[in-house]
Amino acid sequence: MNVRWRVIMAMMVFLCTACGTAGTRPTVVPTVQPTATSQTSSASDFPTGVYTTKITDADLNDPDLAANVGNWTVGFKQNEGQTAFTAAIEGVAVARGSYQVNQQEVTISDKSVVCAGQGDGTYTWTIEGTNLVLSPVKDACVPRKLVLTTHPLQKEP
Repeated sequence: MNVRWRVIMAMMVFLCTACGTAGTRPTVVPTVQPTATSQTSSASDFPTGVYTTKITDADLNDPDLAANVGNWTVGFKQNEGQTAFTAAIEGVAVARGSYQVNQQEVTISDKSVVCAGQGDGTYTWTIEGTNLVLSPVKDACVPRKLVLTTHPLQKEP
């Protein structure tokens, strides 16, 4: 079985387990278009772009999070007051949504099945060299928090 197929199967198992829907058909994650946001003057300072991070077995404190082990790509895009957030593991998109910046905080509205019903995630953000460092303020979605905060997000060229 190739790596991509194993990743997809692991994500499906995780999604069914996380949502309590084992044995039922998983919900398809809809594509979310960027949405207009109200932002403060420092929103333009938020470092948009594509970032990468790697989650390893050593990063896990819960074996139920094993489906999150792998290479992640996280995107923050902004265009004319609209924002888009994306996250993919091993090239497979698993989260889409938008984000809002208020000074040194970013709030992510994620429309994925994994975080469904768990609300938005709010983080403080700082830049260290070319890395984006997110620290949780409030986020009930454990997988999102794991991916975004375990290691600094490394900006892609």
